[in-house]
Amino acid sequence: MTQEKWEAGKPVKLETERFFVRSITIDDVDEQYLSWWNDARVQETLNSPPRGWTLARARQHVSNFNNTSTFHLGLFRKNPAELVGFVALFANRQNDIAVINIVIGNKKYWGSGVPKEAATVIFPFAFEELKVNKLKSEVNSSNRSSLKATKDLGFIEEGILRQDVKHFSGKRLDKHVFGMLAEDWRKTITTR
Repeated sequence: MTQEKWEAGKPVKLETERFFVRSITIDDVDEQYLSWWNDARVQETLNSPPRGWTLARARQHVSNFNNTSTFHLGLFRKNPAELVGFVALFANRQNDIAVINIVIGNKKYWGSGVPKEAATVIFPFAFEELKVNKLKSEVNSSNRSSLKATKDLGFIEEGILRQDVKHFSGKRLDKHVFGMLAEDWRKTITTR
């Protein structure tokens, strides 16, 4: 696992055994990336109906990330070369907390350990480069696979906000709130 020195506002470039984890640019926005925003099963994990986006709208979305406090990091498979998902990271500099969301858009990689591998470079980036004290993840109760994956990554469930989310179908869902403190993450890396 490697990481290039990062400067605020510059693209992030990280690497795991199987993936390049780097800032998505508008040049990366293609039909496959677009399809994730318009796919019912992928969007269900984000509690959204298919978005009906165009390539122009997807490029606009990507351009909103500034690589200072908001990050849209692509998970690019090395061999064969392909984008399989992304990590959205939103850092609140005042409170030293970052909200993280991992989306595997390419369904053939669902259940293949991509989030766990990506975390080996994303967590050090968040805790050491961004200097956050806490990573936070919020997962709707309907997203069972993300609930399991979040726990498997070492997040601690801090609470459940009952009926906090209105599903696009109208049904009320609980929101599970998870956190990982920098000190807890450091303990896990010293015990490996």
